Amino acid sequence: MNWLYVFIGGGLGSVCRYLTANWLNELEFKDFPIGTLGVNLIGSFIIGFVICYLQFNNMLEDKLKYLLVVGFLGGFTTFSSFALENFLLIERKAIKTSLLYISSSLFLGILLAYIGYWLMNRILVSNL
Repeated sequence: MNWLYVFIGGGLGSVCRYLTANWLNELEFKDFPIGTLGVNLIGSFIIGFVICYLQFNNMLEDKLKYLLVVGFLGGFTTFSSFALENFLLIERKAIKTSLLYISSSLFLGILLAYIGYWLMNRILVSNL
């Protein structure tokens, strides 16, 4: 039955990614894939937040994980677009932009996952 939660979450996550990326792409970032970077960074923060909550409540195998983490965040974030956009940047010889995109995605993504986890941990611990 977990596949149904993944299916529902993935569909909702994909629609949210489409809307969020389009909104971010309206900002003036010439030749920089801000939409994909934005959804991946938002998703990194949310996954840290959600995983901490699930872990704290011994729910890592709960249907909520399949709905939110595997489904929604799997649909919301996008590695394939990240890979394609970097390929296209390199093909256009925009190497500095590609390196900035790769490094900011990795560094900020990990940092935001940590911050999300840390923040949820502080919230949960303060409610004990």
